[in-house]
Amino acid sequence: ARRELMRVPAHSAWFEWDAIHEIERATLPEFFNNKSASKTAKIYKEYRDFIIDKFRENPQRKLTFTQCRKFLSGDVNAIYRVYAFLEHWSLINFDQSGLSRTEVSVQDERKGGAKAAGSEEGKKKEGGGNGAG
Repeated sequence: ARRELMRVPAHSAWFEWDAIHEIERATLPEFFNNKSASKTAKIYKEYRDFIIDKFRENPQRKLTFTQCRKFLSGDVNAIYRVYAFLEHWSLINFDQSGLSRTEVSVQDERKGGAKAAGSEEGKKKEGGGNGAG
């Protein structure tokens, strides 16, 4: 499987492609309380991964909610909450080339998930882009 690196700020080092973290569950409980067939963990992960992938297509440009909404069906308010959550944690819409704080690289293997590896020397790595090389 082709591996890509996704650079994220250190405060988002908890993020993993193959898992849904407790931070996600606590912040967006409507997807994890089994009260709605249209809001499930699977649907959350589909929204999350799509939005992040859409941002990664052109990480130098801000990804708007409208751009995401055009491609996702479901409760518009729930989709917005996922978008806002990802933006809050700088998993989308952050300047990857100009991070001044510690950053991490997350391997996107999709089949086996991603692993985050801390980097105290994030700025020394090859800069710019989405880290995919």
